[in-house]
Amino acid sequence: MAPATLVKLPVKRSLTAVLVLLAALACDKQRNETVVKQAGSKVGEALTEFASGVSKGVDTKMVVAVELTPAVTAKGLSRTVAKSLGMDGDKGFSTYIVSKAPFRGTLVARALGGSGEEIGRARQGVSFEKDDAKYVTFKFQPEMDTGLVAKYVIDLGK
Repeated sequence: MAPATLVKLPVKRSLTAVLVLLAALACDKQRNETVVKQAGSKVGEALTEFASGVSKGVDTKMVVAVELTPAVTAKGLSRTVAKSLGMDGDKGFSTYIVSKAPFRGTLVARALGGSGEEIGRARQGVSFEKDDAKYVTFKFQPEMDTGLVAKYVIDLGK
């Protein structure tokens, strides 16, 4: 039975770079400096690629489904990206809202489960000028289970 291989690609690259570095130590001093710099550069590149990949994966996982009701869009509001507040204790999301016209009021975000049932609600007062845009954050009660949320819907508050 063959042993399982646990080494991932960036680690293999780093290991290769370290082996090249060790081989360089056996050569003359002037050449050592060049090879050491090259090996260090390769190790740095591999670690940067690894960190970048982890960051992109986390960013993608943080995106949440958010819809605006027709009443909100009729006020000249639209949205682009929406991301979860993360795992730091706060339950909710932040979304980038763009305003074509001035708007001042309350927005209500409803968290909906898989069957469309409401499982949480958060309110946020906002003020937009004409041709304005900003992130708006909605925080829910700590008891809400974000794992059950299928999507968030933003409506006008009363």
